[in-house]
Amino acid sequence: MSDSTLKFDLAWHVGASQDPVERATFAALTITAGPDQIPITEVDDALARTVRSSIYVPVVPLATWLIANWWRLRWEPRSDMLSAGWLQAHSLAAVSADVAWPALQITSDGDFIKLEARAERIRDVAAVRYLRDVEARIASLDYERAIDGFLAQVEARIASFSSGARVIADLLEELREERADPQLARACKLQALAGIDPGVAPDSWLRAAESIVDQAGAISGAEVVAAVPALREGVDGARHAITSMQNAPTSVRLTVENAAAAVPGELPWQRGRRLAQAFRRDRAAGDGRVSDKWLGDCLDVRLPMPMTQGPLDRGLRGGFRDGTPGGRTRVLVTSGLLQQQRFYLGRLIAAAMITAEDERVLPVTNAQTAYQKFERSFATELLCPWAALEAYTDEHGTDEEGVAAAATHFEVSEHMVLTALVNNHKIGRHRLPSSGSFAAA
Repeated sequence: MSDSTLKFDLAWHVGASQDPVERATFAALTITAGPDQIPITEVDDALARTVRSSIYVPVVPLATWLIANWWRLRWEPRSDMLSAGWLQAHSLAAVSADVAWPALQITSDGDFIKLEARAERIRDVAAVRYLRDVEARIASLDYERAIDGFLAQVEARIASFSSGARVIADLLEELREERADPQLARACKLQALAGIDPGVAPDSWLRAAESIVDQAGAISGAEVVAAVPALREGVDGARHAITSMQNAPTSVRLTVENAAAAVPGELPWQRGRRLAQAFRRDRAAGDGRVSDKWLGDCLDVRLPMPMTQGPLDRGLRGGFRDGTPGGRTRVLVTSGLLQQQRFYLGRLIAAAMITAEDERVLPVTNAQTAYQKFERSFATELLCPWAALEAYTDEHGTDEEGVAAAATHFEVSEHMVLTALVNNHKIGRHRLPSSGSFAAA
């Protein structure tokens, strides 16, 4: 379940800055998150010789940063490549150069906002050291409310000192207009999903992204746009992939009922596991490995499937529905390996479960969105149910040979086995290769 709460507590002081707004908004700031209200801002201050849960800062730079990056913080998924530009928009350390802000990374999967930081081992030049490891997931609407509440406090504080100081009020007014206008909000969200600051994308890019959403569907289209940064040809590559799906010679029958809404606070991987278990029960899959025939019968297709010919970008795969009730879905097949095809089909079943029938595209991508996390979790539990994997590795071990044996037994990749073992805390995360400073969840 999610960790629910994020709070900004402000105890106002009078600062020494020459800037009247910064002086008026100098505060003891305490940021807490999660069910245990972990103090993200807890520091060891060498100069003051104190350990405290708050930092003394002018909060206008933080408010300005949160407003400027609101759309990307709210919608942009975690990138595999943590570039300087990405960190500038997602790490609190980038708020300002003259204050030692915590290196808290804020990322979104659409449904939840993840807050992540590591305790510092040494003090920085400001002689402070942040003491807490932080890993919390906040429901997106709770995150929005927390940020809105903080910004409202700062706006009111400035107004109480100087009615003519509009530094925050003007920025907030612009953001509120963007959020309130459906067309503006859609344009800002699409740019943010692709890692672009709202208003920066050329009109041609925005028209292309909006046409993808119109063709694919609102939810599916957003997933496609989130995959754009990983595609060699960007938004043009996304359009090419959808056309390739429409013309793919291989098709499957994805006649699955749309899943009920997630349980409040349920994380995407938890929902994926729960629905995969129900899917297996409904189709008498038993307790262990599922056969190629069983999987093929579920989708009315024979395994292995022939590979789709032509240049294809594996950053965006999936299927295109023919639009008829109970009809078929044309699918791109980018791997000839049976174990990869099995996992791919599991993800397509998951996509069909959470995508309305009037949405044509069922996207399978590498993005760290809630949709893709659900797909991956569903497919993992479908093919390699945790109870069976746990029993198997209890008997055969979790060393390299044990993992290889489990992958062969369940006919999945070794990476899937390792991921399942890590996510269920049976082995350490160090066993997984990681492309970033923090492994994606």
